[in-house]
Amino acid sequence: MIHYSLIFVSSTFVLFFVLFVIARINYTAAEVACWGEVYTKLRALHEEHACAEHMRLLPLFEANCGYRADNIPQLQDISDFLSECTGFTIRPVAGLLSTRNFLYGLAFRTFFSTQYLRHHSKPLYTPEPDLVHEIMGHVPLFADQVRVDTSLQCNVLCETTLTVI
Repeated sequence: MIHYSLIFVSSTFVLFFVLFVIARINYTAAEVACWGEVYTKLRALHEEHACAEHMRLLPLFEANCGYRADNIPQLQDISDFLSECTGFTIRPVAGLLSTRNFLYGLAFRTFFSTQYLRHHSKPLYTPEPDLVHEIMGHVPLFADQVRVDTSLQCNVLCETTLTVI
């Protein structure tokens, strides 16, 4: 859903603000159970393998975005929280993006994420990125300003390289 806001600055100049509202997904009981199994497994693995920043940030997502074993977080809630922390937002996509489009999004503080979940018959495997991959793996670090600043600098370098090539 898209909401438009008009602000009249003068009789000849109008500012448009576009606010994208991400659709809320009513996940099935099978999807919630799959998420719960994967979430529980990943939280245990994070304790042993995740970097300190990820471990510091993940509890903030649990407290503010509904990350927990019995609930699949909604992208709009996560996007709102990220926006407050670092100005990053999330935009839903149906599948894989080109490297260039993905990097363009990051350069403008936008992370593209799927909303679909891996099949419940193989909860610990998916052939391509899904919601678990996106919001348990990538998203938490976008709440850290140092990581965001580093990401933005890397994207400028990558875009310069892609333009030269």
